[in-house]
Amino acid sequence: MEGRRLADITVYKERKASLEAANKAVRSPIARLDDDIVPTKRNRNGRKWKFTPVRLKNEINKYFEWCEENDEIPSIKGLMIHCKMYKDAFYRYVKQPQFEDILEHAKMIIGNWIETDIYNTKGMCAGKSLYAKNNLGWTDKVESFNQTETRVITVDEARAKITMLAPKLLELLKSSTVVNQIAAGEHLTANSGSVIEGETCA
Repeated sequence: MEGRRLADITVYKERKASLEAANKAVRSPIARLDDDIVPTKRNRNGRKWKFTPVRLKNEINKYFEWCEENDEIPSIKGLMIHCKMYKDAFYRYVKQPQFEDILEHAKMIIGNWIETDIYNTKGMCAGKSLYAKNNLGWTDKVESFNQTETRVITVDEARAKITMLAPKLLELLKSSTVVNQIAAGEHLTANSGSVIEGETCA
């Protein structure tokens, strides 16, 4: 088991080195779907599907291989095009138990590769972040915390506050601007009251 793991790491490093030398976009290897992701149960609902689970897994792996060879960033739409599927057909496959794990795993591989690529990109990567927001569920998270506190005061406390504010209010009333504003407010209230009465009488 340990020998196989070391061999896999060696193969990964060799692939990474060759991709870094040859490509500009795809510089790290894309994972592949394993055989154990394919369900053993057969489709029993009688519907004929374009792909069997094994064939779909192989097509997805071919797509990832094609992306590495052609320096194309893997994407869900790219996978649909490679498999010659429309969007509706693709999501019909996702809903079927025999294909669900395969396609969800493929989406996870694409998402993980893109996230890793974004983190490894130096400088601005707005386009990649926008893709992640639209397709991988990323969001600009802003946390806000609102707290409303209701405090009940006694009559004595209310009187004390009014007494404390009275000198400031009297000082403000010395200003002609404040007096004019108060008078204007009373005038508007009186006018609106007469209009309402007129409408009521009518």
